[in-house]
Order: sequence, then structure tokens, then C-alpha cells
Amino acid sequence: MTTPPIYNPVIPFTMGLAMQPGLMMHLQGKPTGSEFHINLKAGLEADADIALHFNPRFSPEKIIVRNTYSKGRWGVEERRISSFPFSLGEHFEMVILCQEHQFKVTVNGCHVLEYEHRIPVRSVKYLIVEDAVVLTTVRRSVEFPSKARPPKLFKNPGVPLSATVPFSNLKGHKIVINGIPLDQEPRKFTFDLRGAPPDNDIYMHMDSRFAQRRIVRNSMLRGKWGGEERQLAIPFPFYPGVPYKITIHVEEQSFRVVLNGMEIFRFNHRKRPLTLIGQVDFHGSTDISCVKFK
Repeated sequence: MTTPPIYNPVIPFTMGLAMQPGLMMHLQGKPTGSEFHINLKAGLEADADIALHFNPRFSPEKIIVRNTYSKGRWGVEERRISSFPFSLGEHFEMVILCQEHQFKVTVNGCHVLEYEHRIPVRSVKYLIVEDAVVLTTVRRSVEFPSKARPPKLFKNPGVPLSATVPFSNLKGHKIVINGIPLDQEPRKFTFDLRGAPPDNDIYMHMDSRFAQRRIVRNSMLRGKWGGEERQLAIPFPFYPGVPYKITIHVEEQSFRVVLNGMEIFRFNHRKRPLTLIGQVDFHGSTDISCVKFK
């Protein structure tokens, strides 16, 4: 379930929430200064508990400070990240996913961090964004419940999207994606085959970059990216406003990727068993008309 987006909200921005596992908060915007704050708060009072304080800072060093404020006191800060995903004046697409035991944050389609809950997550009632950032779009959606039978077909689902794999073992199946790159200066779009929580590994990351005219493939295991693969059987095949059909065949030794009926690459499995693959994430400069698991 997705709520209508809020466009170009004024900063500071406040949105009411009914926090629960599966809730996703989608934010698009641009940093404009030395730091900004995103707080998931239990109330609007100055001393209300904060389940997640998310604070990107550009100086004196580029870090993302995370913390929790509870019963009038701040906890221990977390600062460690593998890379800093924001650039001053550059557009970002950020997703905060509430899971049963943690928040998971992605920026521009790439996993950034997890933050374990320190206070009951259902106490959170508000999303508050402050300081040096301009927001262009804010919306929230609910991830399909993991205990229910996931759908095999998604029509016009919207991007970003996390689609739950409807099979206990993806091997022998295929994922068919129909879409169209945005017709005005697309930057990139990504498809990630991920483990089901608590497994946050990315089994295959497919990153189509328009500026470089490359499709970069990789995996992220235990928080570390592996070696990139870039060779294609054909020239860069995507164009703004031109529809595509991608079929990802999950085979014994590799993911075999076919575009518009032509195989463009194979990506050998770097982690097993494939039964751990639980979701496919879609981000970036593309519209998607249909996702089908077969």
C-alpha cells in the first residue's frame, strides 16, 4: 500500500506515521549545506523519544551519525559506514525500511546501513526532516507482509520498489521486468537480488549507468562489495523513453540476463544457497510497468 506523494514540502518538514515493521519511507531531495537531520520521533515535544536520529555531515568529515534519544538522554553514537552516499547539491533517493529488529537505509539504490531498534518501534509517530536539505518528494508505503503469500505479478508498482520473491527457492525460475527509462536525463537505475531479512547480502546488483554507458554488476556480501563486472555482449542498450524487457533467468551456476530477447551477460553465483534470496529491489531513473515472477 502506497500513500500519495507529498511534493516540495517546506523544511522543517513533519509527517505523521503509524510505525510498524514493513513501513517504508521514501525521500527524494538535495543536500544544501553542512548537515541535515532525519528524526523518527514518538512525539512533537522537544524531549520526545527519538527511535532513529539520522544525521549526515559534510564537514569536518563526511559521516552519518546515528543515535537514539530516550528518557531524556542520548545513547551511544554509531558512525561507521562503508561509503558516504550524499553529495552537496546532488539529487538523492533514500529509503528507510522498518524491519522487525532494525531500520535499513538505502540511498540511490545502494545499501548504506542498518540500525538496530533501541526502543519499541511502534512508539514512533512522526518523521521530521530539518536543516540543510531540500526535499522534492516524500511518500510512505508498506512492504508486502512476509507471512502472507506474495504476489507473482506487480503492475505499475512505482519506483523504488521491494518485491518479495514468491518462491521458497528462486533457482529454476525467472523474473521478467518491463519498463522504460525516464525520458529526461536519466542517471541510472538498479535491480538488486537480496537475501530475505535478516540476510542483507546482495546476490546480484545490476546498475545501468547512462553517463558511463555501462551496466555494472556486483555483489555485496557481509557488508563488502566484490569485484565489478562490466563486459557486455552488446553496446549499452538503454535509451531515454525507449521501453525494455529484461528477463533474469536463475540457473544452476549463474544469473543469465536477457534484454529484448538477446542475452547480454551472465553473472556467476557468489553465494549459496539460492533459497536465501528473498526480495528484488528496484531504484532509480526508470518507470516499471510490470514485474512478473515465473
